Amino acid sequence: ERLNNLAKFLCCGRAVVLTERHQEQGEEGKTFATYESVGFQKEEPWRALQQLRVLGRSLAHIHRRNHLTEHEFELLRRVVLSSMPPDRLQALLLFQGKTSGGLTRKEAATSLRCSYNHAKRLLQELERLGLLTSEKMASATEDHTEWRFYPDPRFSDLITKPQETLDHLLDLEGIDTNFPQGPISAHLHPQNETPKVPIAEDGNMGEGEVYGNPGEVPF
Repeated sequence: ERLNNLAKFLCCGRAVVLTERHQEQGEEGKTFATYESVGFQKEEPWRALQQLRVLGRSLAHIHRRNHLTEHEFELLRRVVLSSMPPDRLQALLLFQGKTSGGLTRKEAATSLRCSYNHAKRLLQELERLGLLTSEKMASATEDHTEWRFYPDPRFSDLITKPQETLDHLLDLEGIDTNFPQGPISAHLHPQNETPKVPIAEDGNMGEGEVYGNPGEVPF
């Protein structure tokens, strides 16, 4: 389920915006081009899911595990975020650590150091993609309508989770599966010993008994 959600998150974040070009006339009679969003081209999540599954298995194999733990899921989350267009990523990063309160277009413009119109377009784009939701603020008037944006509940945990430093060595030293405890150097298999993690002939993880703590996700 978590891998499925990551794949959907990835496809929403990488969707291509479809625009139409319009000519508008300014106050001084000069014409200029504007581009209006008319839709999105979004990939189905099946290919992304397969890629994330393979990457997760590979990371677990490197970590001498035959199941995915929070460490692997956090690495996958960061891979998904880093694959998004930079402007969308910077906007989503504004919500890290925000469990409530949301963000207005003016606040986004200040934090991103961009124009109000650019921040408005970016937040509305993320809303149309299904990554954000919005609600009209009570202070809005007929002349000025302001909206507050929040992460979509489906992806809230993926967007708002603070990005903390990962200690890979500490994680490896705390291995609690069918591999012995201790530093990674002590986990290396003797030359003629077959690894206990089931591996198929094609190099993929095979099926077998699942080790680890309750709540950890097996392959």
